[in-house]
Amino acid sequence: MGVLWDKLKEVAGSVLPIAGLILLWHWTWAPLSDELLVRCGIGTLLVIVGLAIFHVGVEIGIVPIGTHLGRAMTRYGKIALVAVSGLVVGLAIATAEPNLRIYGAQVEAMTGGLVTEMTLVYAVATGVALLLAVGLYRIVRSVALKYILVATYALVALCSVLVPTEFIAISFDASGAVTGAMSVPFLLALAAGVAQFKSADSVASEEDSFGLVGLVSAGAFLGVLLMVLVTGQGSFLDQVQMTEAAASSGMWETIRGLVPQTMWEVLLSILPIAVLFYLAHRKALAVHPSELRRIQAGLIYTYIGLVIFMVGVNFGFNRAGYEVGSQLGSLGSPWILVGSGLVLGLVVILAEPAVTPLIHQIEDMTGGYVPGRLVLISLSLAVGGAVALSMLRMVVPGLALWHILLVGYGIALTLAFVVPPLFVGMAFDSGSVASGPMAATFVLSFAGGAARHYPGADIFLDGLGVIAVITVVPIVVLQLLGLLFKLKARRKSS
Repeated sequence: MGVLWDKLKEVAGSVLPIAGLILLWHWTWAPLSDELLVRCGIGTLLVIVGLAIFHVGVEIGIVPIGTHLGRAMTRYGKIALVAVSGLVVGLAIATAEPNLRIYGAQVEAMTGGLVTEMTLVYAVATGVALLLAVGLYRIVRSVALKYILVATYALVALCSVLVPTEFIAISFDASGAVTGAMSVPFLLALAAGVAQFKSADSVASEEDSFGLVGLVSAGAFLGVLLMVLVTGQGSFLDQVQMTEAAASSGMWETIRGLVPQTMWEVLLSILPIAVLFYLAHRKALAVHPSELRRIQAGLIYTYIGLVIFMVGVNFGFNRAGYEVGSQLGSLGSPWILVGSGLVLGLVVILAEPAVTPLIHQIEDMTGGYVPGRLVLISLSLAVGGAVALSMLRMVVPGLALWHILLVGYGIALTLAFVVPPLFVGMAFDSGSVASGPMAATFVLSFAGGAARHYPGADIFLDGLGVIAVITVVPIVVLQLLGLLFKLKARRKSS
């Protein structure tokens, strides 16, 4: 209970600033209804409790499973086994990720069914599976991450030129949705397990432990772009008639519908991981009974915590984000909208459930050389700038999403050849982690509401793409942090 209490206090300090920000908007430019304020209060409490339980479950369940599976994949030294395992795990993780299902449903609703939820899910899963296999092969063969990234993003750039503009935003947002609360801790541990087992070199192991999440994220938007090219899907902007979002149902009706749906979706997200671990345990691992019981308890904690967290986000924060964004957008003030986006980004990253596992892994793998607090501050500044940039797209005519992504990824890939390899993988993983369930729900809803009501903005071209920007800016910022570390080490040695 002591561990859970410590987690509750830690999580409360991360989530309460978001609730405080919603209240500040309520008292100034975006007054909310009493019912919505009550929902936000209940949602905040559920998010705090759910995140605390989830973090405990991740530490004693998901992380050990990922590490064990990573070691099992490389135990026999067969590249084919590693590649096939990567394909299977990638398909399982992507198709079951709750965030991706939520985002897919949003896209289906926004496109009037022209792009269905499961079409998007299967396209993303295919790309994730392929890039996960490539990522595991890279670790085993010790291929430099920067070369894989350059090749992948060159292919993405080529595909982006050939598809309708709106699909660029959809594909990049989908990449953020698939790297959610469930998949990121597992993939981080999987990479660490493979890297530690195959390499006796601690430095090489540290470098190889990062980058897999970033590659999986790239696989997601590559999968969507390839799906568009294969199916010949054209632009749908002139085919969809957007209507105002329907009013939400009553609180208790919402809860009755949301809880069983969330329980089922989270069960689907955990079940593939549990089954894969059980099969590996029976065939190759033979985990000690005491550790096995601890992992089983961790899976239960993870399930309960993620259900509570997702219910809290969708019940209390999702609709609030849309309403606040709508009212701020309707004011027509670029300064208020961009400034609000900046502040929102600064605080929302604190509540992303996958940020804590990433920071712990960075500290563990570097022996404290890269302080977790410094990484968190860097991520907060990066996401603040990213959301502000997304709001800037609405207020500056001619500023398109591809302008930001082209510059951002151009800088990121250039820095990959300059900064230490450890920071390359760390940065690309951080970009994926930053675009978790809070971004996929609250921030995306905020952007959609603002784009619908800001004069001259387009809900498709300006409302979508915020997750894509949240993904790329942290990559640049974390690599710049790595450059500072490199310069600092050079000064000490001279």
